[in-house]
Amino acid sequence: MRTKVTLVLVFLNVALFFWIFHARNEWRIEAATAATRDLVLPPEATDIQSLELSDGLHPATRLERKGEAWLITQPENWPANPNAIARILNDLKFLRHDAAFTVEDIRKGGRTLADYGLEKPLLTLTLVSGGATPATFVLKIGAPTPDTKSLYLLSPDGTQIHVVGRNLAESLQLGLDQLRSLRLFSITVDEVRALNLQFPTDNAPPVSLARNGLGQAWAFESPHDARASKSETEKVIGELNALQAETGFFPRVRETSEAVTGLGQPITIKVEGNKRHETLYLGLPVTPPPPGTAAARGSTLRYARLDDREQIFAVAFPDRLLDTLGKAQETLREKLILDFDPARDAVISVKITAPNQPDLTIRHLEAAGDRAESWQIAAGSNPLTADRERVGRLLQDLAHLAATRFINAPTSAETETLGFSYPLRVVTLSLAPPVAPAATAAAPANPPPPPAQVVLELAHGPDGYSARIRGRAESFIYGLPDNALEKLPVAARVYRDRLVQALSQDENITSLTLRPNGDPAAPVVYSHALDLAAGETWSRVSAGMPPAQQVALSYVVNYLKNIRARQFVADSFSEQTMVNGESRPWAWRLDATISTLGAAAGTPPNTLTLYIGDRAGGSQLAGSRKLDVVFELETQFADALAELINENRNPSTGTAPPAATVPPTSTPAASVKP
Repeated sequence: MRTKVTLVLVFLNVALFFWIFHARNEWRIEAATAATRDLVLPPEATDIQSLELSDGLHPATRLERKGEAWLITQPENWPANPNAIARILNDLKFLRHDAAFTVEDIRKGGRTLADYGLEKPLLTLTLVSGGATPATFVLKIGAPTPDTKSLYLLSPDGTQIHVVGRNLAESLQLGLDQLRSLRLFSITVDEVRALNLQFPTDNAPPVSLARNGLGQAWAFESPHDARASKSETEKVIGELNALQAETGFFPRVRETSEAVTGLGQPITIKVEGNKRHETLYLGLPVTPPPPGTAAARGSTLRYARLDDREQIFAVAFPDRLLDTLGKAQETLREKLILDFDPARDAVISVKITAPNQPDLTIRHLEAAGDRAESWQIAAGSNPLTADRERVGRLLQDLAHLAATRFINAPTSAETETLGFSYPLRVVTLSLAPPVAPAATAAAPANPPPPPAQVVLELAHGPDGYSARIRGRAESFIYGLPDNALEKLPVAARVYRDRLVQALSQDENITSLTLRPNGDPAAPVVYSHALDLAAGETWSRVSAGMPPAQQVALSYVVNYLKNIRARQFVADSFSEQTMVNGESRPWAWRLDATISTLGAAAGTPPNTLTLYIGDRAGGSQLAGSRKLDVVFELETQFADALAELINENRNPSTGTAPPAATVPPTSTPAASVKP
């Protein structure tokens, strides 16, 4: 019994499910039918390709779709306002009636179309839809209803009268000023692929710029092959897109002659996009400007024409923009001479040569293990570590080297006059080639391409400094600012790492002696050797000194462990130093003994001797015969030396007292590092 009941319930549930399924479909169909029942236009009338509007009193206004855009084709040829067209199309697509009755019914009641204003309608709208079989629909809009809230409209087949809202009539009653699109260029900056300019000046060649798909860079295609500035070119295109026709100034062709408009020989501005283009022909200034028009400050009202249309209009064209376009070969030119970016392009090496100076080569070293990537200066058999920040500034200076003027296609005589027979600098950049894609079975790996080399030459002539790229396909010479050579010194000392010498963790300073240089009989200013057997440290040594000397001694000891130069003055040591432009012997000699922890018994310690000059103008030089270098001391070290020298001199005689050892103490000074 229970099984039968269960089967009956299952059967009833299945039947209910199928009934609900079919009922929902019927409801959906009925709802869709009800939604479209009130629509005035049939579905096939929604793909509208043209509109023609007539009020019976004025020339008809016709609008046609051309691709994705709409044009006014009568009474003039002009782009339509996309917002106004979108509003009309939307009102037509969703045009519904509040009520409807047949023409036959009103005639039975003794009324005619004239009673509803449809015999001579206020507006007649003719639509042509697209599709395989184009169809024409005519809507006639008549008088308002008695409450003035709605209008009477005759259906396209002429059999029904619809009562519709006033929205459609308000959209259709827009004047030409509202239906026109005042924008002159609709191709966006991102879509633009080329910009072409032609000025009617005698012998003025056409200027053509094109976007390179790789990296979206811009380049001149005529009159010369040259790089164009991406930012400046796209800025100009953006300003062209902002241009608008002057409202209310649309004279007919017959009313203006080419002698007045200057459109017989216009300035031509052509913008090319994806499979479409737009051209603006710019003529003479409008003189005098008609009433109701006024160009913004810095602009001139000019006659203009679009594409191949005869309609003439006026545009307030910015004077600065016109000047930029007229000098496009300079204003839109890429002023950066070298086409490389240190953040993007891997630099293998930089070589700088100059007359009568050793070549300077700086090589890039890849990171290995825990060692960060670095740069190395090739200097004979003893390469020097380069300062990464200084080399980075050099690369940035090269990347930002900008032209102040351009000399296109110079002759051999011009090149020689400008000094390129004997350039003052030759910079050779070696750039790593792009990384090749990984090899596959279908595409085996090709041999790696060689590094790319860019050779930049800088010279000086009657007009100042200039540069050129040797071997580049195009032939240009670039004017340079007067300080161009200052950023390209050839001396290795400018680029070397400021760290002169660094001791390892196992090395320590165990003795210091500071004395006047050159006179063995002169008293020693300061001298002390640590008693390592007794565990003496520099902290204990300085504990009995005045506070200022404690700090000074601590700084001297720690500085000698890691000697850093403020800047290098010479690449090799000399027995004389310059003080206030005068060559003098070194004034002081600082000797330090360096012992190595755990060294074998009897191993002699290392020694370091610094020769120090007199301080002048806040600068003090030091040199090392062993390290073969002359450099400027850091200010704090110079101050610490001055403190040791002044404190240890005899104030009554001006001479240093006999060398003495400060007795050790068990309480090291907190400010002194051990």
